[in-house]
This record gives sequence, C-alpha cells and structure tokens, in this order.
Amino acid sequence: HIATDPQVSMRSELERPNVFAGPHVDRLKFAQADAATVARWIADGSARLVPVWKSRCPVIREPSPVACLLPVGSGPLAGVGTDDMILLGEYRGLAIFTTEVEADAPPPLDGGAEFADLRLAASLLPHDEAGLLAYARAMISFRHRHRFCGSCGAPTRPERNGRVMTCSREACRTEFYPRVDPAVIVLVTH
Repeated sequence: HIATDPQVSMRSELERPNVFAGPHVDRLKFAQADAATVARWIADGSARLVPVWKSRCPVIREPSPVACLLPVGSGPLAGVGTDDMILLGEYRGLAIFTTEVEADAPPPLDGGAEFADLRLAASLLPHDEAGLLAYARAMISFRHRHRFCGSCGAPTRPERNGRVMTCSREACRTEFYPRVDPAVIVLVTH
C-alpha cells in the first residue's frame, strides 16, 4: 500500500491547464473593424477561417494534431460571404473568422485535414488551438440559437462582424450578445 498525500495529488490536478480556457484570442483588437478593413485582410491573406460542420472543427492529425485554419476566400469555402462569417479576433497576428458549414457531407479539406469532434481532439491539440476551436464552435452555437428574436419572434440578422444578432423588425431591434456563463466545479473533501 502506497500512501499518497492528498495535497500533492490536488496540486497536480490544479496545475493542468484547461484546454478550453485562456487568453489565446484577442477578442477586442478587431472588434470595431469595418467592411473595408475586413476586405483588406482577406485580400492581403492575413485572414483565416475556422469552418464548423455539425459541431466539428478541422484538424490535421499527422504528424501531430494541429488546428486547420483555412485562408479566407480560397479553397473549398471560397464562396463564403462576410455576412456568413463571425470575426473571432486576432490570433497569432491573423484575423480569425468562423462560419457554419450547412451541408450533409463535409467539404473536402487540403493537407490531410478532417472535421473532428472537438471533445475528442481537444486534449491532443496545442492548448491555444483547442481554445480557438472551442471559441469558434461556441460562436456558431450562439448564432444558431439566436436566429429569431426572443422578444418578438422576427428573424435576426448578424451585425458588428457577426458578434451581435439584431432583430430585423424595425419596431423591435433587440440585440443579442453571446452569453458568458461562469461556472465552478468543486470537490468536497471533508
């Protein structure tokens, strides 16, 4: 029988980083970008896209797992318009967007990338990339859940680079923002 110190065990658990949390994406840096700025990022190649298909994100598995960030305006998702994209923010010097792929089958991806379930792939990815993909998936979920106004039932439309969903009915114009749900998980030991 080997005795273990519960304080040491608890400390090692606390030192493990949460792969979905962290300051990986500067969400405010590009928050007020206008359409001309977004067009410039796309034209000069400094914009990347994280497509989300059926809650799955693109991952390259070999030689070691990494997130697949597609150049905006090229490849299999070249036809995605800016109204269909959500600006996530700045990541590694790039403007990062996400979009939902609404298709029965996933679009083909280059470089051995495939759409992977984030719950399974996150622990294998670098933490900042797992956090980025989790944020992309959360913003797609936000947009999907706010397609209609919660006040009057009219359709909503994206504004402010997809970060706000606004009621399309002029008399209402209610704005919906992504939720922040703080949570705590505790272990009662005594």
